[in-house]
Amino acid sequence: MGIIRRAKDKFRPIFIFLIIILSFLILSYRLINLQVLEAQEYDDFATNQHDRDYNLFAQRGKIYDKNGKELALSLHQVTLFANPYFVKDPLNDAIKLSEILNMDVESLKEKLSRSNSGFEYITRKISPELANRVMELNLDGIYSAREDKRFYPKDSQACHLIGFVGLDNKGLAGLELEYEKQLHGVDGKMTAKQDGLGRIIPGTYKLKSDPEDGYDVHLTIDENIQFYTESRLKKGIEETVAKRGTIIIMQPKTGEIFAMANYPDFDSNGFNQSNSDSLKNLAISYNFEPGSILKFVTASSAIDSGSISKEMVFHLPPTIKVGGRVISEPFRQVAKDYSVADILINSANVGAVILAQQMSDEVYYNYLSKFGFGQSTGIDLPGEEIGVFNHYSQWSGSSKATISFGQGISVTPIQLLRALCTILNDGVAPNPYIVKKIYGKNGDIDYFPKPEIAEKRVISSETAEAIKSILIRVVEEGTGKNAKIEGYKVGGKTGTAQKPIEGGRGYHSGISITSFMGFAPGDDPALACIVMIDEPSTAKGPVWGSTVAAPIFKDVMSFTLEYLRIPPLTTDIEQ
Repeated sequence: MGIIRRAKDKFRPIFIFLIIILSFLILSYRLINLQVLEAQEYDDFATNQHDRDYNLFAQRGKIYDKNGKELALSLHQVTLFANPYFVKDPLNDAIKLSEILNMDVESLKEKLSRSNSGFEYITRKISPELANRVMELNLDGIYSAREDKRFYPKDSQACHLIGFVGLDNKGLAGLELEYEKQLHGVDGKMTAKQDGLGRIIPGTYKLKSDPEDGYDVHLTIDENIQFYTESRLKKGIEETVAKRGTIIIMQPKTGEIFAMANYPDFDSNGFNQSNSDSLKNLAISYNFEPGSILKFVTASSAIDSGSISKEMVFHLPPTIKVGGRVISEPFRQVAKDYSVADILINSANVGAVILAQQMSDEVYYNYLSKFGFGQSTGIDLPGEEIGVFNHYSQWSGSSKATISFGQGISVTPIQLLRALCTILNDGVAPNPYIVKKIYGKNGDIDYFPKPEIAEKRVISSETAEAIKSILIRVVEEGTGKNAKIEGYKVGGKTGTAQKPIEGGRGYHSGISITSFMGFAPGDDPALACIVMIDEPSTAKGPVWGSTVAAPIFKDVMSFTLEYLRIPPLTTDIEQ
């Protein structure tokens, strides 16, 4: 036992020495870790505890129409804030502020009494004149800062296109949201020291970075065309006591949008007082069954696929049964021979079904897809819907038949107009767009944001020319006569669609969506336009696309042709 004890005594100093050395190494490592490896992290932590950053708001870029008219701009406004730590008499100051700002005294007193807070908003974005009256009071702890307010000089004009911004000047809808990065610019930064209680230390404000103002955005929209289109749409909806409506005018070959109108509308300067339904851009987001207006796509597909020739004649019964469903003609009770042109001119449902039957499900589906249904058009606006278009593997026995005349498929107005413009653009689908150019720093053009999506050929130029000629005959001889414009050759197609019962099967009786889509001048189309009116009613007689939507198209297109000084291009038109 003695020998063991002597051995332990001998190694005890060594053991203690090793422990001391190990402790020293651990302590050294910890010190090196704190002072070197983690030094920046703790320095940043300390800085964050003692520094407070403030934004210096950049001036938001303007939005102009194609002719340089202002549609959105920022007004110089002032925001008032307080550092309650330096407020000496919260109640007295609250009373003085309330007299100028017309604000509740108690709520102001509560803010000014928060002595542990280094920053409290009093009110944001008021006029410089009102702010000056407050600052002339020389109240301790009350400060002001510039914070611009977005202003829309045309109120509700182009409201769905332009959109609006929130209190923080960030885009919430429309182009304000789509081009937020370009319009907003880059906010600057200012910092100030604060004590352990979070109170700002006077005289410690320091500029970190200057704000960089936003870019100016120029649209393809023409303010005058937009104004007339909106006015005519509103009048048409009020006359027919309709639920809603939309109109789009587009250049067929370039995809430029000249006007995009929706009703109901809202005041962009007071958007928060409007209901959510009126904020929706129907032109790109309203899904509806288009009805007969889709028949030109069916005819185009049948001809271009080689399933039929454009000269073919069909013997059409007044009704046809497909997949257990009986499809009939609204105006014809006897069998008749119709050419492809006759089917579109007279808007024959049975004729459209027979044209679709000449194609396999796969071929027909592929053509509808190539025309852009079930897909985004890529327009530079947020919130675009793609419609409802099921794969042919999910079709029922009657799906192809009903789709041929615009039932069992949901589309948007912009999709339909792009499909028509495909016909007018030699069979190539154009890309619709709203923004023409964006001016960056020093007034230089930063970039042209026209969609980079490659234009694709949908049908041959021969098929496109054949369908275009037929659509001209639809207006001259058929259901589109109310869209005629004196001195011009006009083409187009009417549409009247029953509305499906929501959450149920079948369709409402007496409730419909009417539409007309057309173009002019017929020889070399410079303009294409779609008019959609939802749930119209009139004491003048039956509600059809030809009686409700076509007259609106005529007025809008007549104004635009004259305004843009587009000549008729032909001299052989009946006067």
